[in-house]
Order: sequence, then C-alpha cells, then structure tokens
Amino acid sequence: MSPGSPGAPSTRWFRLMLRLRLLGRRQAVALSLMLLWTLAGAALYVTWRGLESASLQRAELFARVLADQTARSLLTVEITARTATERARLRQEADDRVRLLGELASGQAALRSLSIVDENGRVLASGSRSDQEADPRVPLELLNTWTSSADARRWWLAEGSDLSDARPLEPNVAPSRLMAVRAWPVLAADGGRVDQWLVAVLNLEHFATQQSVLLDDERWQAALVDVQGILLASTPNLDLTPGRSVAPHPAVDGLLARSAEATEHLSRNGNGLDGRASHTAHRVLARQPLAIVVETPRTHMVESWLDSAALVMGASILGSFLLLAYSHALARQDRARTRAQGEARIAARRARRSEDELRSLVDGLPEWTFRSDAQGKIQFVNRCWYRLSGLPDDRVLGRRLEEVLHPADAAAVKPLFE
Repeated sequence: MSPGSPGAPSTRWFRLMLRLRLLGRRQAVALSLMLLWTLAGAALYVTWRGLESASLQRAELFARVLADQTARSLLTVEITARTATERARLRQEADDRVRLLGELASGQAALRSLSIVDENGRVLASGSRSDQEADPRVPLELLNTWTSSADARRWWLAEGSDLSDARPLEPNVAPSRLMAVRAWPVLAADGGRVDQWLVAVLNLEHFATQQSVLLDDERWQAALVDVQGILLASTPNLDLTPGRSVAPHPAVDGLLARSAEATEHLSRNGNGLDGRASHTAHRVLARQPLAIVVETPRTHMVESWLDSAALVMGASILGSFLLLAYSHALARQDRARTRAQGEARIAARRARRSEDELRSLVDGLPEWTFRSDAQGKIQFVNRCWYRLSGLPDDRVLGRRLEEVLHPADAAAVKPLFE
C-alpha cells in the first residue's frame, strides 16, 4: 500500500501504538527484574547476617560451657590440695606421703602429679615416679616464684617433664614439656613457719580433651590461655602448639586488665589465635587468671553462605528467565493482535471503498435497480428508481416490494418472496 493510500495513516498509527505498548511492557519487565534481584540481594544479606550472628552466639555458648568446666576442674584441684595440706599425714613417713599423694592425684584427671617440696627445693615426696628418684630438686628461682604471695591464685609455667627436671620456660617449648604449676604451704604440726610446700602439676592434656569432646566438630577450635598469653591447651585442629604466645589478643588483654572496665567475655569478628579471620569468643575464668577462647574460621560460614547463595541465585535466574519468557510471549501476542486488528480495519476500509464504488456504478445505471432481502424488504435502490417512481429513498427502504409497486405488479411479485 502506498503512503498516500487510505490505509497508510491507520497502519502508521497502529505501529506507533504497538511500540508504545512494547515500551511500557519493557519498562515493567525491567522494574520487575530489578525488584527480583533486589530481593535476592536482600535475602543474601539477611542470610549472611543470620549465619554470622548464629556463629557468634554458638561461640559464646561454647566459651561459657568450657570456662565453667575448666573452672570446676581447677576448683576441684584446689580443694584437693588445700585438704591435703591440712592433713597431718603429710608430716608422716615418706612412704605414707607418697601413697597419699598418689591416691589424691589418681582421682583427679586434671592433675599430673602432687609433690611435697621443702624450702631448699628438695622433693621430699611425690606421686610421680620420675620425682621419686634419688634426691630430686627444684631450682630455687622457680620455687621462689611459685611460692610468691604476689598472686597466690596463679598457675605458673615452666619447662620439663616433671619437677625433677623443671626449669624456666623457654620460647617454643615442646608441648609435652610444658608444665603449669601451683604451690600451697603445708602447715607445720606446731603451727610454726612454713618450710614445705605442696606442689601441683596440671595435666594439660585433660583440658585439651575436654575441649575436643565438647566441640566435637572440626569447624570449631578452642584454647586455654594464661595471663602471659601462653597457650596451655588446645584442640588438635588449631594450628598452634601449646607453649606458644598468642598475645596480643582480647582474651589476654582482659586477663591483664582484670578491672571493672576489663572485657572478661566477648564475641567478635576478627583475627583468631592463628591469625585467620574468625568468629571468636573468649571468657575469663572465675577466680582464675586463665581464659578460654573458642573460634571458628570465617571460611566455614562463607561456605555455608555460598550454599545458600547458590540456591537464591538459581531461583533468581529461573525467575528472570520465566519473566522474560512470559514477557516475550505477551509481546508476540500483542504484535499478532495488533497486526490482526490492523488487517481487519484495512479489510473493512477496502470493503467500504468497494461498496462505495459499486454504489456509484449502480447509481449511474439508466435502469431500475434495487436490492432486497429474502422477505422482500428493500435494502437499496438506485437513482433511476427515484426518477421512475418518484419515491425518495426514505419512503422505500425497509418496506416490502409489493407495498411500493402497482397492485397489478405486486400480485405477480408477492409469490416470489413466500
């Protein structure tokens, strides 16, 4: 069809309307996709924060439980030691002392040994076989440190397999030679001066076992730290060996401050004991200058978040695909509907034009021409009808043919429509 033809403006109009509808639908699809992916991002953020919060809460719970267990074990050791110092049997024969110390230590999983040491460092009796050798002695500098009243609740660190070869702690000590020691004065029978001490050596492996049993998960690791920042015991999956310093660390800072403003329990996101980004919690033990640290590397939470993210992203991609497919189907339907409507309008216009041309042709005929339906009602008459009959169109159209004919002619025509 040429631009000047009657159907050309209508075609251009419908094309314009189609473009406007497609543009509106594209904007709606773009907004829907934007909303979909915004919700996906919000879901990922909420999932991240939820996993992070859950990890910190779990670290706090583990730290509290481990701190309580460790404090109870140390309190049991302290009660056992104080009871032993008050028993007169400690002043009896050496064999009786050895038997008593062995019995007391055997009932305490947190104890490696109990020994009696005089003011000169000589081990008088011990529940440990290695300390029952000929004339075992403790270096006086160590004994003076252990018996100092500066901090009677403190467990002192030394290097050695037992009291018989104890010496000052050196950096990077082997874990099996790390000792935690505490001394209690043994009261003389007559209440005189103290010249003997009950020395307890902790079984640090017991605390490591406690931590492993409670956590029972390779993703979690725990450690027992003293006031100097020395690692006393830890789970096997921590990449640090007992005897190494972990200072500076918030747990150590809390032990050193030990004041009203000190942070005696804390959960946070930051570097863990081994320097990796972790979710960590620590708790300072009640009445003991020790702290429990529990942490899990952040990578474990990231792995869980990535699993959730894969599901969210998969659902978002599927939703986007379905939305685009639905939009494409609607666009095709719109184009087909608009094309059909345009073609119908063009066909109607052509039909009207053909009817007008036919009317002009029939009107120009010099013969009586009309059109009626099956019942004989007149639907069209040409101009020649008016000239011959003198009846205008409004008096003829819609009437039956026999009504406008001469009665003689009407009788002949009427049977044709019955």
